[in-house]
Order: sequence, then structure tokens, then C-alpha cells
Amino acid sequence: MELPEGWKIVSLGDEKIFKRYGGSTPSKSQSEYWNNGVIPWLSNTELKDNEINFVSSTCEKITQKGLDNCSASLLPKNCVLLTCTASIGKVGINEIELATNQQFNSFQCSEEVLPKYLAFFLLTQKNNLTKLGGSTSFCHINTKNLGTLKIPLPPLPVQRHIVAVLEQAEAVKRQRREADALTAALLQSMFLEMFGDPVRNERGWEKKDLKKFGEIKTGNTPPRINPSNYGDFTEWIKSDNINSQSMYLEKSQEFLSEEGLKIGRLAPKKSILITCIAGSLSCIGNAAIADRDVTFNQQINAILPKSDVSELFLYYAILMSQEYIQNHATKSMTKMINKGVLSELQFICPPLVLQQQFARVVQDVERIREQQVASGRQIEGLCEGLMQRAFDGELSIGKTL
Repeated sequence: MELPEGWKIVSLGDEKIFKRYGGSTPSKSQSEYWNNGVIPWLSNTELKDNEINFVSSTCEKITQKGLDNCSASLLPKNCVLLTCTASIGKVGINEIELATNQQFNSFQCSEEVLPKYLAFFLLTQKNNLTKLGGSTSFCHINTKNLGTLKIPLPPLPVQRHIVAVLEQAEAVKRQRREADALTAALLQSMFLEMFGDPVRNERGWEKKDLKKFGEIKTGNTPPRINPSNYGDFTEWIKSDNINSQSMYLEKSQEFLSEEGLKIGRLAPKKSILITCIAGSLSCIGNAAIADRDVTFNQQINAILPKSDVSELFLYYAILMSQEYIQNHATKSMTKMINKGVLSELQFICPPLVLQQQFARVVQDVERIREQQVASGRQIEGLCEGLMQRAFDGELSIGKTL
């Protein structure tokens, strides 16, 4: 591919252009590393996929002693953050000084590169980054492989032009996401109108232990020491695939093999998966419905609703009781609510006819949401095409879109 005059190809490993920061996690068992921490600490799960995350706060904080006792560094503002393990390819820019764990590689750009330009470019590289991750059993991009990534670099005025155009495209995508959020809020309002607050239960509905609504399973992780447990047979869900903004599970990048499925735990379609172990309390109680058969790890419990329970009603009852669930989690550094405690948490149980009535409303709204999703995919496709043209040199100043 021939680039416009004034452009050049650089590699992400060029230390004259990009200063790289790595990291590691201070021991969670050392309370003096975490208690009363003041230094923002960023984890992979706090970033959303397929967009630039502008990080102005974090869920966790570490102490200076914690930072001194690990290989992480305090990142200056405006570094480009890239996840290089688990969900590879999430991109962010820190608006505050912070530290990250080993799931990230972070880059401070020289004066000849705009951080937003690099961030937008990395968003186009999801497939290439995943390939650099190599192993199918546990994807991780090592520093050497990441440094080979080639970046087309135009002069700064052209970078500014490209960033301005792509920011407009991102604004359109953001408006689409905001419309989706309003749809989700509508259903929560409908739930409150029909059933009231599920925790306070001012309507006096019968309440039952969660285990009365269906079978509860805890997931597991087939031994990674045996690579044959992983492959492309059955999707394997982790907590970052359970996004509280989405009613259904997000697609996982990891799959188990047929051999791994024999060890793994299967959650059939219509199961509700709940995050029960997380580094941050805010992630406990995140829930999503499986719209296909999946397996899942030990950070998650799955509820297989009985035939006299609507999974759509139960999902919203759980979603709107997240703070109640979090109040029963352990207060240790790693937040957890075990299967026994979760099983005995009580939820409202209105008559099935009312659950089904609410489910029909959800299904009607879901049909609208499916149209929104189709529209969103079209917008995503147009934006991806625009981004590809940008880095092929087709959005130089003076060229029309």
C-alpha cells in the first residue's frame, strides 16, 4: 500500500516515539498495599470494548507502598492504555495519573504522535492484536510481539484532521448507545410500575430464596496446563462478558474444546449468569441472560430457571436488586458472594401470569431493541470503514469523505 507524501511507517516498539509502561498487581493479601489507598488503580473490566475509554476515575486505589512493591508505574496523563490479555484490544486514555495491572501495556507518545490518533488506530487493530496474542488457551500479547505492530504516521496537521473526523463518527455511535440505554431504562420503569421496588417490596409480594427459582451452578476453569481443554467448540464466559448495560451475554473471545466441555460447567439457553467474584464491589451482581448454550468460569454463578419462572422477570428482579446482592458480599480485598449465600437471598415472586405479562412487554421492547442493534451494526460498519480509510491515507486534509 502506497501512503501519501509525508507519511511514514513506525512500529509500536520504537522507543523514540512511544515510551512503554507495563505493570503487575500488588498482593491482595497485603492490606497495607490497599487499605486507605489514594493512587487510582485500573483493571481490564473497567474499560468498554470498541471505543476509546477516557479514564477519569477508577474503582480501586492502592497505597504508595503497594505501588513501590510491584513493577507498575504511575502513568502520566494522556497515556494510551491497551489491554493485552483476556479481552485483548480495549483502548483507553487516562485523564488522571494512575497505575494499571499486568493486563495492560500503556504508551506515552512523543510530540510527533497525538494520543487520540494512536488510540483510534489501535481500535482498528482488534483482529491483528488477537493474532499477536498467539495461544488459544490463554491469549496474551508479549512485549516483543506488540512492538512489531506497524503504524502509519502522517504529519501532525493530518493527524488532527483524522482525529476530528473520527470523533464525529464516535459521536454518532455514542448517540446510538444512549438510545439503547434509554430503552433499558424504559423496561426498568415498567418493572417498577408493575411490581414496585423488589427489595423494599412495598406491594407485599411473596418472597422466596433464589434457589427456589431454579438450579444454581458455580462455573469453573478447566486446567490451562492442558491446552487441549481450550479450542473452538463451546463459548467460555468470563465476568467481563457480563455487561450490566446489556440484557444478553456479550460474545466471549475464549472457547473450550470438546474435551474441556467435559470438565466445564454448561449453562443452557435462558440461564441467568451473575458475577459473584470480582476485584471491585461494583461488578458483583452484574447479570445477563444466556441466549445460547455457554460454559462459564468460577467467578460466575448461573441460575437455570424452573418452568414456572420467567427468566425475563427474574433477570430484572436481580438487576434491580444489585445493591442488595452487593451488601451480602465479603468485605475482603477480593469481593465475593458464595453460592450458599446467593442461594438464600430472597427475591419477590409474583404470580406467573404477571411475570409473563411483564415478559411480553420485554419481548415487545426487545423487538425495538433488535432494530436498534441492526441500526447500531450499520453505524459500526460505516465507522469501521471510515477508520480504515483514515489509516490508509484517504482522509488527508482536503479530501472529501
